[in-house]
Amino acid sequence: MAQGAVSSYVESQGDYCTGFDYVRPYAENEYLVCAKIGEYEWEAEYIVEVNGSDAWVIGRLDGGVFRPV
Repeated sequence: MAQGAVSSYVESQGDYCTGFDYVRPYAENEYLVCAKIGEYEWEAEYIVEVNGSDAWVIGRLDGGVFRPV
């Protein structure tokens, strides 16, 4: 579910996911998702909040610093 939220978010920003390196618990009801993005497969870490059957990207880690989206 968290991977799907990241994939949808990345596509809404005009790029695409080529894969995922990991999904880890981050905080209560939140997951850290490391995605490979675009043609060059650069890595980006996203924070996804999950509530029941819903999941959405709430931010991104940039050098370990949380940046809300």
